[in-house]
Order: sequence, then structure tokens, then C-alpha cells
Amino acid sequence: VRAGPQPGQVGAFVGQVIACPARVAARLVAAVLFFLGLVAAWITVAVRTAHGVFTGHLLR
Repeated sequence: VRAGPQPGQVGAFVGQVIACPARVAARLVAAVLFFLGLVAAWITVAVRTAHGVFTGHLLR
């Protein structure tokens, strides 16, 4: 039994180190896109509501 890490273990460790930032980045991108989607939906609802209020006042 050799002492020290095996080449396969080193490769797996390097793979994990590389995969972790990728997962974090993917989660960050997903969270940002989700947040932007919420903001866009909120703005759309606000604009539609305001437009409906304005057109309602104008029609009256």
C-alpha cells in the first residue's frame, strides 16, 4: 500500500474543486435570473395596473 494520495483521488479532488465554483456560479446565475424574472413580472403588473388606472381615469 503506497502512502499519499492516489492519482485517481487527486483527479477526483481536482474535479470537485473545479466543479464547486461551477455549481456556485450556476446557482448564482439561476438566482439572478429568477430575481430578474420576479422584478420583470412585478414591473409588468405595476405598469399594467398604472395603465389601467390612467386609462380608467381618462375614460371617466
